[in-house]
Amino acid sequence: MDKEQILTVLTALVKKTMLKKNIEVGPDDNLQAQVGLDSMGVMEIATKLEEDYNIQFDDSDIKEIKTLNATADLLLRKISQS
Repeated sequence: MDKEQILTVLTALVKKTMLKKNIEVGPDDNLQAQVGLDSMGVMEIATKLEEDYNIQFDDSDIKEIKTLNATADLLLRKISQS
């Protein structure tokens, strides 16, 4: 799985989590400040990624979930470590 594929998956996941299919989310948009995702939404996304990719995030990893690009990089790193 490459970064572009992960960005597509993450975009869909953010839209589903926010229950808004028509929002625009850029790869460098701040998910909380610009997109409006709250901390519970971040946790929901982290949990879904852990389940789907059989990985584990720690607290410092969760703090990296700020943009789609940062989250994709984190996910790629975690997948390569597992």
